[in-house]
Amino acid sequence: MPKPLEGASITGHDSPLNVAIDSKGGAAATVTLTTRITVSGGYDPGVYDQTVTLGVTGSVVTIRT
Repeated sequence: MPKPLEGASITGHDSPLNVAIDSKGGAAATVTLTTRITVSGGYDPGVYDQTVTLGVTGSVVTIRT
Protein backbone atom coordinates (compact mmCIF):
# COMPACT_ATOMS: atom_id res chain seq x y z
CA MET A 1 0.00 0.00 0.00
CA PRO A 2 1.34 3.50 -0.78
CA LYS A 3 2.77 5.25 2.28
CA PRO A 4 0.20 8.12 2.25
CA LEU A 5 -2.65 5.59 2.51
CA GLU A 6 -1.27 3.50 5.38
CA GLY A 7 -3.72 3.74 8.29
CA ALA A 8 -6.09 5.96 6.31
CA SER A 9 -9.74 5.45 5.51
CA ILE A 10 -12.35 7.29 3.49
CA THR A 11 -14.83 8.67 6.00
CA GLY A 12 -16.84 11.00 3.80
CA HIS A 13 -18.20 11.04 0.29
CA ASP A 14 -18.65 14.81 0.09
CA SER A 15 -20.01 15.13 -3.43
CA PRO A 16 -21.74 12.87 -5.92
CA LEU A 17 -19.73 10.94 -8.48
CA ASN A 18 -19.85 13.04 -11.64
CA VAL A 19 -19.45 11.35 -15.01
CA ALA A 20 -18.48 13.27 -18.16
CA ILE A 21 -18.23 11.59 -21.56
CA ASP A 22 -16.08 13.22 -24.24
CA SER A 23 -16.83 12.18 -27.78
CA LYS A 24 -15.07 12.41 -31.12
CA GLY A 25 -17.04 11.97 -34.30
CA GLY A 26 -20.14 10.92 -32.35
CA ALA A 27 -18.35 8.08 -30.53
CA ALA A 28 -17.26 8.11 -26.88
CA ALA A 29 -13.50 8.78 -26.59
CA THR A 30 -12.94 9.23 -22.84
CA VAL A 31 -14.92 9.10 -19.60
CA THR A 32 -13.92 11.41 -16.75
CA LEU A 33 -15.04 10.68 -13.17
CA THR A 34 -14.82 13.37 -10.47
CA THR A 35 -15.77 13.43 -6.79
CA ARG A 36 -14.70 14.85 -3.41
CA ILE A 37 -13.84 12.65 -0.44
CA THR A 38 -12.74 13.05 3.16
CA VAL A 39 -9.75 10.94 4.24
CA SER A 40 -9.19 10.32 7.97
CA GLY A 41 -6.04 8.99 9.58
CA GLY A 42 -2.91 8.12 7.68
CA TYR A 43 -0.12 10.40 6.51
CA ASP A 44 -2.13 13.37 5.21
CA PRO A 45 -5.82 13.42 6.23
CA GLY A 46 -8.13 15.99 4.71
CA VAL A 47 -10.60 16.69 1.93
CA TYR A 48 -9.53 15.73 -1.59
CA ASP A 49 -10.92 16.33 -5.04
CA GLN A 50 -10.40 13.19 -7.12
CA THR A 51 -10.40 12.99 -10.92
CA VAL A 52 -9.72 10.05 -13.20
CA THR A 53 -9.95 9.96 -16.99
CA LEU A 54 -10.56 6.56 -18.55
CA GLY A 55 -10.10 5.47 -22.13
CA VAL A 56 -12.89 4.03 -24.25
CA THR A 57 -12.48 1.38 -26.94
CA GLY A 58 -15.73 0.62 -28.72
CA SER A 59 -18.22 0.35 -25.88
CA VAL A 60 -15.65 -0.67 -23.23
CA VAL A 61 -14.31 1.78 -20.63
CA THR A 62 -10.77 0.81 -19.65
CA ILE A 63 -9.16 1.53 -16.28
CA ARG A 64 -5.52 2.04 -17.15
CA THR A 65 -3.96 3.11 -13.83
